[in-house]
Amino acid sequence: MFGQSPIETMNKWEIDTPKSKLYSGLKQALGDSILMMQASTKLTEDINVDLIASNLPNVQTLKRLISDTANKAIKRQKIRNIEEYYIIKELIDDTVANISDNERTSLIKLLGDFEQKTTSANNGFKL
Repeated sequence: MFGQSPIETMNKWEIDTPKSKLYSGLKQALGDSILMMQASTKLTEDINVDLIASNLPNVQTLKRLISDTANKAIKRQKIRNIEEYYIIKELIDDTVANISDNERTSLIKLLGDFEQKTTSANNGFKL
């Protein structure tokens, strides 16, 4: 890998990485980006225009998907996978997130449960 340009390395990773991992990483990056956009109205508006122009879901739709993820986890009382874990963790870490104290408390408990299960299953490996 050393001696290759960063572009060559990324191209190789793109070819060698299973599509499911790429999709999972893209979902996580998108979720993180949507949560971070709350801090900048201008950035959100600009991105929304680009999304709509590209015939993609708008920012409100993407925010609703994030909210739905948290609501579904609360309803089932379980975080199903690492993607949900990171979406919910970002939501909890966001101090201006539009969630109630009860939802925040429930989500924090679910994060702890998932971390404990994951740590036990991976012989002490911490997220």
